[in-house]
Amino acid sequence: MIEKTENDEETRVYIVYSGNHGGLQPEEVVDMHHSMLSSVKGSVDEARDSLLYSYKHGFNGFAAHLSDEEASAISEMDGVISVFPSKRRRIHTTRSWEFLGMADGKHDAEGSSTNSLWKMANYGQDTIIGLLDTGIWPECESFMDDGMLPIPSTWRGFCQEGDAFNSSHCNKKLIGARYYLKGYEADYGPLNTTTTPDYRSPRDNNGHGTHTSSIATSREVRNASALGGYGIGRAAGGAPMARLAMYKVCWPIIGGDPTGQTTCTDADTLAAIDDALFDGVHVLSISLGGNVPLEGYIEDAITLGSLHAVNLGVIVACSVGNDGPTPGTASNLAPWIITVGASSVDRYFPSRVLLGDGTKVIGQSVTPYVQENKFYPLVFSADAMLSSEENLHFSAGQCLPGSLNPEKVQGKMVFCLRGMNSRVEKSLEVKRAGGAAIILGNLPSSGAEISVDANVLPGTAVVSDDATTILAYINSTINPVAHIDPAKTVLGIKPAPFMAAFSSRGPNVLDANILKPDITAPGLNILAAWSGAASPTQLIADERRVKYNIISGTSMSCPHIAGIAALLKNIHPDWSPAAIKSALMTTGENFILKAFGKVKTNFFLTFLATYDIFWALHCFSTAVVTNNEGLPMTDASGNPATPFEYGSGQVNPNHASDPGLLYDATIDDYMLFLCSSGINVSKALHTTFTCPKDPPRTNELNHPSIVISNMSTTETITRTVTNADGTSEYTVYIDEPPGVSIHIHPKTLCFKSTGEKQNFTVKFTLKRPLNQEYVFGSYTWDDGVHKVRSPIAVSAL
Repeated sequence: MIEKTENDEETRVYIVYSGNHGGLQPEEVVDMHHSMLSSVKGSVDEARDSLLYSYKHGFNGFAAHLSDEEASAISEMDGVISVFPSKRRRIHTTRSWEFLGMADGKHDAEGSSTNSLWKMANYGQDTIIGLLDTGIWPECESFMDDGMLPIPSTWRGFCQEGDAFNSSHCNKKLIGARYYLKGYEADYGPLNTTTTPDYRSPRDNNGHGTHTSSIATSREVRNASALGGYGIGRAAGGAPMARLAMYKVCWPIIGGDPTGQTTCTDADTLAAIDDALFDGVHVLSISLGGNVPLEGYIEDAITLGSLHAVNLGVIVACSVGNDGPTPGTASNLAPWIITVGASSVDRYFPSRVLLGDGTKVIGQSVTPYVQENKFYPLVFSADAMLSSEENLHFSAGQCLPGSLNPEKVQGKMVFCLRGMNSRVEKSLEVKRAGGAAIILGNLPSSGAEISVDANVLPGTAVVSDDATTILAYINSTINPVAHIDPAKTVLGIKPAPFMAAFSSRGPNVLDANILKPDITAPGLNILAAWSGAASPTQLIADERRVKYNIISGTSMSCPHIAGIAALLKNIHPDWSPAAIKSALMTTGENFILKAFGKVKTNFFLTFLATYDIFWALHCFSTAVVTNNEGLPMTDASGNPATPFEYGSGQVNPNHASDPGLLYDATIDDYMLFLCSSGINVSKALHTTFTCPKDPPRTNELNHPSIVISNMSTTETITRTVTNADGTSEYTVYIDEPPGVSIHIHPKTLCFKSTGEKQNFTVKFTLKRPLNQEYVFGSYTWDDGVHKVRSPIAVSAL
C-alpha cells in the first residue's frame, strides 16, 4: 500500500542495508537508524513513525516508509550499501525418507528407525531448525516433545503470543514461534481477520508452514495418512529430535484469495532472519521466492540475510521455485545458499479410468471416488463453456472459474486440461456447474508428472499421453462415458526419481558461472502434517479438515535438505555451511562396499535385487543422477534431465556424513566472489577484506560444481579439496561433456591426515563448435570407498 506524507509525496517500504553492525549494541544500531531517518524526515517523531523494523542482531539495516527522494538521499549516506523496495515473495509449494534410504523399515523399542544416519546424529537432538513460512499448528502430533531433553541453554528465542496462540503452545520440540506483520500491513493495510482469514499470531491458517515444518523435524508418527488412508505409514521428519522455531512471515493475499495463496514481504522476511540469528538457530529453511534481483546480490533480502547467516555458521536451504519447466527460472541464486529442486518418489496413487469403448488408462488420485462400477456421461470442458460475451476470454478446456455451463455439465464427468489456474480451482468450477466428477489431463509440458490433489469432488489426473487418448475418445463418439476406479497406494514405481515439471531450472540468470539449483530432493506428492484451520485443497470454500495432507512443490523439497543438514551439523559441529553443502552435493560413496568389501557387496546387491528390496535411492551406487532402473534421471516428459534441473543430483543422505573430500569456503571466499561480481566488499560488510585489483572470475569460487559460460577455446579452473577421512589416495575419473576435452592435474591426490588440503586444476578445451547452448559432464574423485562427484556445465561463445 502506497502512503502519502504531509507534503503529498508517495511513500512505500524501502529496505536500507548497511552490512555488519560493526560491534555496536542493538540499542546503538536503533539510534543510528532513527538519526538517519530524522535527517530526511525532518523530525524524530516522523522518523519513529516511518520505521517498521531495525535489523540489529545479525546485520545492520532497517525497513521504513520512504519516498523515492528520501530513499535516494539515504543511499548517499556514509555506511549505506544499498536501498531497495521491499518486494513480495510467495511460498514455493512418509515415503520420501524411505526412498532416500533414511528409514529401513526396522525400528527400535521406541518405534524409531534403526537407520545408521539417524542413529549417528542422535536424530538431530539439540540442533535447531528455523523455518520462515505461514506459521505452525502446534497441536499436531508431529510436534510433541515426549522424551526430549531440556531446551539447549544457547537458545535465546521465545514464544510470541497472539490470536489463539500462547506461550504454552511451545514445548521442548517447538521451542520458538514469532510472527511478522509490519511489512505486510504497510503494503496491504491492517490485517482484517474477518475478511482475510488468518491469525494475528504464529498459528498457521494456511497449512503450508505446518507441512514444511513436519517434513524437516516431525517426530515419528505411526499410521499417518491423508484423506482416509492414502499414503499410510510412519511419518517422520528429516531430523525427528531436532528443535523447531517458526517465524511466520507469509500472510493471505488481501480480500481472501480463493486458493489460499499468500504473500511474504522482504521487510518481514529480513526481520525474521535477523531475529533467528539472534535466537540461535543452526539451520534456516526458507521455502520462499520471487523474481530474481537482476540488480545484484545486495538488493535481495534473502540473499543478504543468508550471507550474514552463513557468516555466523548457520546453514541456509532455499527452494529453487515452481516456475519450471521454463529455463532460467531458478531463484535464490547466491552460492552460499543451498538451493533445492524437486523430484518424485517411488510411490503413486493409481486410479484407473475406464472409457466407454473399453480403453483403460491409469490416473492418480487421492480424492473420494464415484459410485463403484457406474459410468457417467463424459464431456470435454471446451464443449461445455458458457457462450455469454463475458466468458469469451476464457481458454477453452481449462475449467477456469465461471467458464462452465451448468446445463452442459450437470451430472457429468468433465475432462479439463491443466494450466492457467490451480488444479483444485478446476474441480471447484466443475462442482459449481453441477458436474459429478473431474478428469484432469496434463499438457505436454507436464508430461508424466502428476501432483495429486484432494479435490472437492471425485476425480483423477492423467499424464499427457493419456489425456490425448481421452480427448480422442470423446471426439470419436456421440455419447462418451467413463468410470473411475477407487485409488490405491502403490510403492516401488519405476522409474523414480524423475524431475518434477514445476521445479524451476537454470541456467543462473544472475551469474551464469554458478550452477543452480545445487541439489534435488523429493517434492512431488509429499505427505506431511497439516493445519487444523485449513482445508486439504486450501480452498476457502472447502470445509473439510485433515491432520495430514499430500501436496507438491519445491517448498516440500527444501525442508528435506534442511532436516538432513541438521543431522550433519549434529555429527560434524565444526563443519562450515559450505562444507555441509559440499557433503550433500558430492556424495555417492558405496557404504556397503566400505562395510563389507567388494566380494560381499556383490553378493549383497544380488540378494537385494532377488527380493526386490527398495533401492532407497540407489544408496549402493555412485552420485545420484540415475533412477531406480539404473538409467539416467529424466524430466517429467521422459527426456534426459540435466544439472540445470537437478544440480548435482538427488540427495543421498546416508553418505553425506562421510563424504571423503570437501569443497570448503570461508566468508572471505564469498567476499572475493562478490568482488568478482563488481561489489565493493569492504564497504558492503565493513570488513578488513579488500578487493584485489584483478579479482578472479566468479567460477573460481571453491564450489562443488563447475560452470564455464561463453568459453572461447580453453579455460582453466582451480579447486581445493579438504580431506575428511584420514589417510587416503584419490584418482580422478572424468565424464567429458560432448565436444569438450577436460584435463585434470594432478590425476591423483594423496592425503596423510584429516583436514589436509590439496589443489588441482581443471583445464577445458573445445574440441569442436558446440551445437547446443550447454553441454554437461562431471568429474569424480574415487579412493575405492568414497566417490566425490562434481557436475560440469559448459557453453561456448
